[in-house]
Amino acid sequence: MSIEATFDDALKAEAVRCTISDLSGTGLGATADEYFPVGTVYAFTMKREPALTLRGQVCWVRSEEGGHYRFGVRFVDLTSEDVLRLTEFLRTKRKATTND
Repeated sequence: MSIEATFDDALKAEAVRCTISDLSGTGLGATADEYFPVGTVYAFTMKREPALTLRGQVCWVRSEEGGHYRFGVRFVDLTSEDVLRLTEFLRTKRKATTND
């Protein structure tokens, strides 16, 4: 899975791009060119359907080759609508993967 997304950083004038590679009902794993401090909460916006904006707290960060960072995020403050849309998206992705 590869989902282009942005995250809003209050200290930067514009959103920063990242690529989500792992997504579950409780969090995500992503890669970006920027360092994300552990414990910081960001709003992540998926750039394609279901185009959700979810708030999450950075739980861990690892430096990778080429100046990239891999990081893990635990979702916080999900609304019931967010949970429903995310669950449906994940179910659809699983079904598509199983049928490939």
